[in-house]
Amino acid sequence: MGSKLFKIYSECGHFLQTYWRSEGLAEKTLSVMGAGLASYYTIKHGIRLFNYLRPIPFSLSYQYGSGSWVVITGATSPLGRAFALEFAKKGFSLCLISRSDDKLEALKKEIHNINNLVGIKIIAVDFDKCLLPNFFASIFDELKGLDISVLINNAGVDFFDYFTESTIHQLHELFCVNVFALIQLTQFIVKKMLQRKFNSAIINLSSHEGVFPSAFSSVYSASKAFVDQFSTELAKEIGPKIDVLAFRPYWIRSDLPHFMKRILNVSAERSVQACLDQLSKGYTTYGNWKHALLGVGKEFLPVWVRNMGSKAMKPISIEERRKVFMRFEKRRRYI
Repeated sequence: MGSKLFKIYSECGHFLQTYWRSEGLAEKTLSVMGAGLASYYTIKHGIRLFNYLRPIPFSLSYQYGSGSWVVITGATSPLGRAFALEFAKKGFSLCLISRSDDKLEALKKEIHNINNLVGIKIIAVDFDKCLLPNFFASIFDELKGLDISVLINNAGVDFFDYFTESTIHQLHELFCVNVFALIQLTQFIVKKMLQRKFNSAIINLSSHEGVFPSAFSSVYSASKAFVDQFSTELAKEIGPKIDVLAFRPYWIRSDLPHFMKRILNVSAERSVQACLDQLSKGYTTYGNWKHALLGVGKEFLPVWVRNMGSKAMKPISIEERRKVFMRFEKRRRYI
């Protein structure tokens, strides 16, 4: 055995010695480096494509426990509503959290029209007050006795402006809702999930802007980059018992400009279904295949190409930008 290894090492050494002494060293080195990089990216994205296309190997109710509870923040937003309806169809009980009690009651009625056997609990709170003392105490009391299998951190806010013109209230609200409330709620529920005999799941709503920042949403993009990184690190810490997924959708709206509507717009229902299909397959997903192609395609582009759109926007006044963007961007992106 030792002589065979010595022979292999000797042959490798002879090959390397001949290679480095040969002519055209720079060209050969660059060729090897290029081939290595091409192989790396081919394998990396090939695995991503395989994971995206392969069917989920289990039903959600079998994996996470039939009749267990799904907690959804920002439940009355388009994505939150779609998550609620999808899990209701699968027989899960729902704890819906949002700001508006009236909208929560309307959503509860809509869900009962689909499946009147589903248990539903509603909690009306505004997370921008989450830094107040004992803010979470009442929420945690409501959640204490529930067998929570899935947490969907969907609540979030955004604003569109120069960073230097952002108000203290806007920055405070964005940090509270997008970051602090997510951390606090996740910590409380993870402790409960680790005691379950079934597996559990956490879906944190990130955004494509967390990966590809855009101008005039610097703080929002940074908050979503945090959600991405937090989800990945948490998955490594508490997996595989708890599946953690950062969901990075692009536009989920019908009021996009007409040319974008036909190409990029995806309904909330289709986006949510695609997201759930990616549970246990990885740490991040763009959701629907349209958004996945767009996101993965942008990852291949050089940074200077990605930044061209933001640079082109700089000469335009903030008033003109608002006229264009506020047609389909709301001050509160998720409700």
